[in-house]
Amino acid sequence: MKIKIGSRGSPLAKIQAAEVGGILQKKIPELETEFVFIKTSGDLRGGEISQSGGKGIFIKEIENALLDGSIDIAVHSMKDLPSVLPGGLIIGCVPKREDPSDCVVMPAGASGSKLESIKKGAKIGTGSLRRSCQILAARPDLSVEPLRGNIETRIAKMDSGDFDAVMLASAALNRLKLDDRISSRVDPMSFVPAPGQGALAVECREQDTETALLLKSVECEQSRVCVEIERDFLLKLGGDCDIPAGCHARKNGNSIEVVAVMANESGEIFTGKLKTDEKHFTGAGFKIAEMVMSKARGGN
Repeated sequence: MKIKIGSRGSPLAKIQAAEVGGILQKKIPELETEFVFIKTSGDLRGGEISQSGGKGIFIKEIENALLDGSIDIAVHSMKDLPSVLPGGLIIGCVPKREDPSDCVVMPAGASGSKLESIKKGAKIGTGSLRRSCQILAARPDLSVEPLRGNIETRIAKMDSGDFDAVMLASAALNRLKLDDRISSRVDPMSFVPAPGQGALAVECREQDTETALLLKSVECEQSRVCVEIERDFLLKLGGDCDIPAGCHARKNGNSIEVVAVMANESGEIFTGKLKTDEKHFTGAGFKIAEMVMSKARGGN
């Protein structure tokens, strides 16, 4: 059996595609894999989704290749995936999730490695509205400036003196073997990440039952449940990446703890928390979305 795996051609995307290929070959050693790297509109524009034209800009061309049969599966960063998929496509599996947290990256030898201890007035680089709002809510004395480019480019800009620190996704640095650059990781239950952050989405055609069954056999059920809650939160908000919002779900014993944040136009943060039974998690994402939206509207 041979399977064509499609993804973006960035260094991180290639690593993620190889990760999925390795998981599948571990399940079926004789499986042949072929990687097809596709340039997307987002790659041509660069930057974060919020700056580049919305969710889907990093995946549309890949999904088109999946729909026309040029590839058999598509590997994406889950946080890049819109809350509603094109007709005929499904998320075939969610592999075991990487670290969902955000992290602070500072030049070697810099003092104050944690967000709360960075020097007053420091310039922090990020391309994420969600991160910007949470940084300023915690440290209004900092200066948050827009930052575009891939992970390596962002770190290079900081090292050249353009920024005192940058905030990035821990999972990206882990996968790129750049985790030695992480100054500190931020607790995702207090500095809330993007829905799906750290997770991969493996898409396939709904009618390709053979591939769908193969993907299902390598799924991490716990990661799927948590990501579904987070994506339901995003769906309830309208799936608009321009909304500064985050949601994170994690398993704790037999329960799942969920936290979500949303900021209004003035940068005020509204937070919601809930706990649900792991066997009855359906609707938790919608419920917590309603909770933060009600607070933002001035409800109780």
